Order: sequence, then structure tokens, then C-alpha cells
Amino acid sequence: TGENVTVLRKLTEQGKLGTDVIKKLMEEMGSRAIGAAADNMELYSGLLSNLIDRWTLFKKAIADAGWSTYVRQLMKDFSEQWDKMVEDGRLAKFAKTISDGFISMAEAVRASLSSICHHRCNKSSKHQFNLTSRLTLFWPIVFLLVSSREQRHDQSR
Repeated sequence: TGENVTVLRKLTEQGKLGTDVIKKLMEEMGSRAIGAAADNMELYSGLLSNLIDRWTLFKKAIADAGWSTYVRQLMKDFSEQWDKMVEDGRLAKFAKTISDGFISMAEAVRASLSSICHHRCNKSSKHQFNLTSRLTLFWPIVFLLVSSREQRHDQSR
């Protein structure tokens, strides 16, 4: 419009700012925005934005080409199988097998640490034995902390 903000404000307050002036103002703002957007596309951030947009469109094309349908069906099948395993007890057996495996691994780690500390710390009595005891008692605490953290993370989803 060629007018500064103060003049435009006064015209607005006086009711003299007609649709023709508003239209010119909008056109000017649009042309400035287009120029700024074009300039921005040559900057790193603009080029990166374009690449991100293209990548998003590519992912959508892959999903629309059948991948999304396939994955949704896979998740439905998995859920149905999970429910069947809960009903017939296979999931509980599987959980027990995994738990037993974790316990076996933890016991092996504990035995290894105990053996290492026993052989390395054999010359001193009290202080080294305390170190061995602390190390062999420490691993279950770490395991419980990690497990409880993972459970909280799973429940928050």
C-alpha cells in the first residue's frame, strides 16, 4: 500500500481502510513472503526442509504401495496369536522359560564375579572378602533397577 503502520492504523480507526486497501496489503505481504521463502530455500535450513519433505512423501508412497496394509495385518495376526497363547497357557510357559534363562545368566555372572574376586583378592582377608561379597550382592540390585525401569517405560506407552 505504500503507507506506514501508523497511517494504516489511523485509517482503520477512522473506518477509511477499505477492501481495496486491505487487498493491496495482503498482496504485498504475499509477495514479500514468497520472496523470503525462495531466499530461505537456498539456505541450509531450507534445503534440509525440502529433503525432509521429500523423505516424508517417499515414506507415504511406500506405505500407500502396500507396506502399511501388510504391517497392520501382521500386527493383527500377532495380537490374535498373543491372545491364543494367553488362553492356552503357552505365554506363561514362554515367560517362565525366559525368566529361568535370565536367572541362569545372572547366576553365571555372579559366579564369575565371585570367582574373579576370590582369586584376585585371596591374599587379604577381611577387606577383599567384603569386596567379593559386595560385588556378588550388587548385581541383583542392578538387574532389578534395569528391569523396573523397563517396566515403567513399557507401562508409560
